[in-house]
Amino acid sequence: MLFPSLSALLGRFFYWSRSTHEQALAEAGFGDIHWHPLECSPEPEHVEFWRDYLGNQRSIALCCREPPLA
Repeated sequence: MLFPSLSALLGRFFYWSRSTHEQALAEAGFGDIHWHPLECSPEPEHVEFWRDYLGNQRSIALCCREPPLA
């Protein structure tokens, strides 16, 4: 058997809250954090296809800046 279990194939995944991401970024020196909502094409067949994912997202999209070098 190539993989002994599904978890071995997929690995371990963690969910970090928005506040945890922001705290980690701030502790690393990043600021000006902007979150961007994930969206899909407005075409009806795309909306239906992505409905479950968009309702239970496991990805994030954000921008932030590192401080200028001294």
